[in-house]
Amino acid sequence: MLHTQQYAQPFETPPYGNGRGIRVYFIHILVGKTETGVAANESGSRPPDVEERGRTVGRPRRAMIPSREVLLVEDNPGDVRLVREAFEATDGDHELHAVPTGEDALRFLERRAENGDEALPDLVLLDLNLPGTDGGAVLERIRESPELRRLPVIVLTSSEASGDVEACYRRAANAYLTKPIAPDDLVSMIRSVETFWFDHVRLPPQ
Repeated sequence: MLHTQQYAQPFETPPYGNGRGIRVYFIHILVGKTETGVAANESGSRPPDVEERGRTVGRPRRAMIPSREVLLVEDNPGDVRLVREAFEATDGDHELHAVPTGEDALRFLERRAENGDEALPDLVLLDLNLPGTDGGAVLERIRESPELRRLPVIVLTSSEASGDVEACYRRAANAYLTKPIAPDDLVSMIRSVETFWFDHVRLPPQ
């Protein structure tokens, strides 16, 4: 059985504003021989922004989730680097696979599909302007395949042509995003996609 002991030690903050200080209690919790502390006010509750052992108490934290796999189909090395940096800067645990052509993407997905739905990536980021088989054809092949058709695909391209937008949604793309020109804006977009797709979107069961 784990035994704990708790006691409070008050101290006064320096006067400020109206000249009054705030009495703050530093609550010590003894667990065996280990002592930890958490600041509290007189009511015994902890303020929302108190730092406890290097982390913030009272702020929402992302729950621990299994690693997410993302397939990036992109032939521009600079964009691949920016997308990778954006995912690395998030709180999530991700594994990014990058392939430069549509043929490579289809081979990757078909190999994964041989091992069942759980082997498929959680998300595909698909450029349209690819050498050989372009992104539109890749999307069409994905939607025609019984093993791949439910795969979430977000088109990420430099094209702003309304015809491309219409064609991708006609082929059941989950979203169409136009790459911003500034590198920092692309990083910001990818981080927004990561938060939206993995934290908020709900998909039907496999």
